[in-house]
Parts: sequence; C-alpha cells; structure tokens
Amino acid sequence: MNKRLRIVFIAEHPGERPAKLAYGLRCKGVSCLLIHISDLNFNTIAYFDYSIRCYSPAECVEIARRLSPDIIHIFSFHTDQTALAVINQGLDCKIVYDYKDIFENTIAYPFDPILWQGQRTLIERADGLCCRDRQIDHYCKVNSVNLNNKCILFLDYCYGMQLPLANKTIKANEIHVVFHGSMIPEDMLPQYSCNGFYLIAEAFVQQKVHVHVYPGTFLVNHLSSKNNPLFKQLEKNNHYFHLHSFLALEDLLTTISQYDFGIILHQGGTFGIPDRYVLDGHHAYGMSTRLFDYLEAGLDVLVQDNFTMVTNLLQQYKFGKIVDSSYILSDLKDKLLELKNDALRKEQIAQARADLAVEKHTSK
Repeated sequence: MNKRLRIVFIAEHPGERPAKLAYGLRCKGVSCLLIHISDLNFNTIAYFDYSIRCYSPAECVEIARRLSPDIIHIFSFHTDQTALAVINQGLDCKIVYDYKDIFENTIAYPFDPILWQGQRTLIERADGLCCRDRQIDHYCKVNSVNLNNKCILFLDYCYGMQLPLANKTIKANEIHVVFHGSMIPEDMLPQYSCNGFYLIAEAFVQQKVHVHVYPGTFLVNHLSSKNNPLFKQLEKNNHYFHLHSFLALEDLLTTISQYDFGIILHQGGTFGIPDRYVLDGHHAYGMSTRLFDYLEAGLDVLVQDNFTMVTNLLQQYKFGKIVDSSYILSDLKDKLLELKNDALRKEQIAQARADLAVEKHTSK
C-alpha cells in the first residue's frame, strides 16, 4: 500500500491561502496538518486533518520535528521569525516557501534591510517555492538568479466548496460594490498613498454608487479600516459608504455575495499618485487574493488596467471588467447598471469560478 503523503503547513499568521491549498491537496488524498501562532479566521476542520497552535517560533519548529512530515510548507507575509526559524533549523524533510509578497517589490522608502535579507534567505535556502504570482520572476530578473528548477506557479484559486450565497435584495436601480482586503491608513502612511482607498471610495460615493468595505485578515487592516478618521468621517457624511466589521472567511464569502461587484482598483493609477517602491514590479507581476474571493461569492469584478497579471487572467478565463481612470471617474453608475443587467456576464462568472476551483489545479 502506498504511504499517504504528509504535509505540515506552518504559518505564523495564517491567511486564506493555506486553507485553500490544504483543501485542494486533501481532495487528492494528501494528509495536511497546520501549525500556527496567531488566531485563525477559518474553520480548520473544513480544510485540515488537524491543527496545532503554538506560542513561539521555537515551539513551531519542535512540533514540526516531532511530526516528521514528508514536506514542510511555510507561509510568510514577507519574512517572519517563524519562517526563518524553520528554514535555519535544517529539518529532515523538504521545505517549501510560499510568499504573500516579494519584499523587494513592495517595500517603500525607507526600508528595513534586515527584513529584505530575511526573505532572500527564505528564497535561496528553501528546497522549493510555491508562488501565488509572478513576483518571483521579477526577483530573479533584478538579482540575476535562476530559480526555475524549484519554482511552481500556484494561484490562490477558488475553494471549490459550495458555500451558501446570500439572497440578492439590492434594488434594480442601485449599485453596490464591495472592497475586501488591505486598508492603507494613508494619513498615517503617506508613502503608501498610491495604494490607498479613500479617493477611490470618495469618487464612487459621489456618483451614488454604494461602497462596502470589509477589512482583511491582518490586524493593521482591521484596526485602520474601522478606526481611521478618514473613513469614519466619510461614512458619517455619506450614506453610500459603509464600513463593516471583520468577518471569518466562510461568513465573509456568504455575506459579500449579496453585492453587485467586487473591486480591485489602484488609487495611484486612477489619480496619478506615484509609487514609492524601491523596485517597480508589484503591479505588473502581482496577483490579487480577493479576486478569487469575489469569484467564489459569484460577483462580477472591476480590475484596474495596470494590474497586468490580474487582467491577463480575466482575459484568459473571459470574465470581469478591466477599467481605467476615465471609466471610474465619469458616468460610473450608468456603466455599472448596464453590466449588472447583462445575463451573459453571470454565466461567465459561474464558468470562471468552476474553472478556477483549487481542486482542479492541485495535481501540479
């Protein structure tokens, strides 16, 4: 009898990606276990054989050593102490590194060279890289290295689980869009204002389009989106803007399914705000996790035209709407009402959701 492959996932701050990947692998008969430190935003039973919460990087390493898996799959936002502890211990198994972002693409001046070097250590010492986007290609180009023999491109994909969808109660003459993900407190971090959201939200509500905001899994996003004076004041002054509380993953997908569109937009591209990244590659090479959340919830999507990898995916799977600044800033509601009433678009979304289900891609 063939031995069942055992993979231990280690994530200091687990997001959606470990859950999706584990679900797809378990559909293929792989045993998946999760070691984590911070709280989870999903039901582990639905995705993992079991999970263990630890309270330090050293404890994560020791538990992983005792479990003696075939593969350790480590997840890190950029670089964190748990991921580095695992990669530096020389555990007796293959280690795969899975990044949220390539640090060199996303940091702005001033940057921390220790964090930069930490991710380089993870990339160079891992036995394999599981890449959610093409940022690793830009890393290789800039640093003149070849990692093709140990990289696999594996998008975030959809869960493929038949989660319940909410009843559509929105009036026919209204448009409700939803934004889920990172909220940049741009009054506190002006160097990242190109990736902020306030000006985009303001442009939508001024055109009588309802905007619903759900913060992402990281604590800073939760706190800044609910407590930032910019957004609190916008909500107070305009009934088209709605701030919502953080939701667990399964509840989030069901809740946002009531809206018309999910949005993936770039404030810098819309309003001419320059990026201040050390390297210029994030928008061309990066992928959006929330694209697949919107798709999972059955929503049509609006994607800014400068997100090259995301727009290429839309064109490949024939769904969503690619928009530029002129589309966003004039007659937006009428344009979106026309899209909302197009029955063919709903069929395209359903087909793309089926084609991008994670279990259809885990065999790679």
